[in-house]
Amino acid sequence: ISDALLYYRTEAYSLASGKLLWVAGGRGPAAGELADSHFLGPPLPVGDRLYQLNEKQQELRLAVLDPASGSLVGLQRLCTTRTRLQADPARKIQAAHLAYADGILVCPTNAGVVLGIELLGNSFVWAYPYAASPEPSADPSGQAMMPLPNGRVIIRGGRMIGMNQRPLALGGWKVTPPVVSGGKVVFAAPDADAIHCVRLRDGSRLWSH
Repeated sequence: ISDALLYYRTEAYSLASGKLLWVAGGRGPAAGELADSHFLGPPLPVGDRLYQLNEKQQELRLAVLDPASGSLVGLQRLCTTRTRLQADPARKIQAAHLAYADGILVCPTNAGVVLGIELLGNSFVWAYPYAASPEPSADPSGQAMMPLPNGRVIIRGGRMIGMNQRPLALGGWKVTPPVVSGGKVVFAAPDADAIHCVRLRDGSRLWSH
């Protein structure tokens, strides 16, 4: 998987023959706990496991797969998103790439928060929320737009539209995995105004620009 375009399945192919080896997820009861859910980005191999973000009915989960068979080894619930993926045009086209270092799995959500998971104990370690600028911005029609805390945007004249993140037309950072180096995590989320640097161990903020 290379994009977050509403993928229901993760597939593995043989490098030697190109044949399909296994499928995880899909639709219907046969897919088990991953049925009718969405994979938000490519799986990240760490040790003898594959880690991948998965979303179902606004619940964001960390799926752990066996790379040999594709079977589900673990499924950890992380958080709940404000908006369903199908109704969020920004998140539908922006993959969430995981990163790993020193026992910590860094999980971007593209929904206002980055999470840290300790793999040894499979435990939640930290959450770093980031927020877009509270200053009004302009939509392509030139109207003023003001983000509200409940994830909606009010446009001059009183008309309100649902908006979990900045409109795509306003630009923003391109999708890239977090960079982990020297015990620090640097990331520029596509729904953020700034580039951020936090400590890998506890998610505390070091700086943003």
